[in-house]
Amino acid sequence: MKEKINKGKIILNYPSSNVHDDKSENIFKTISEMDIVKLVNLIDEDININDTPCKYTLLAEIKELFDIFKSKGDTYLNQSEGHCLHCSYGAITRIFTGNNSGHKYSLKYTLKDNDIIELMQCNYSEGHHLKAKQK
Repeated sequence: MKEKINKGKIILNYPSSNVHDDKSENIFKTISEMDIVKLVNLIDEDININDTPCKYTLLAEIKELFDIFKSKGDTYLNQSEGHCLHCSYGAITRIFTGNNSGHKYSLKYTLKDNDIIELMQCNYSEGHHLKAKQK
């Protein structure tokens, strides 16, 4: 993976052999851009959180976090990969870090046939998860 810095944003460039497809990367890019409207269209209706299909619960949680990041002056969320330290199988996570505040938000995800089928908050992503708190 190569990083390229562009106007305060870190853009992750994955090798072509990576398992992420365009749709999953579009979802992560949209989260980094904190664009909830676009995210509504990208996330499937049957996405699971905690083994329960609940797209709008997930979107409400993400929207609340976007508002907190924005209130702290963040205009973009940088991304990094991680692994859950709590899960026995070490689930993969995506860690989003505010470009101004440095606060972190982690999402655990599961891919099936190169599509995200599960997406949920992870409080144990390599110990880096810090809950962003409203001032």
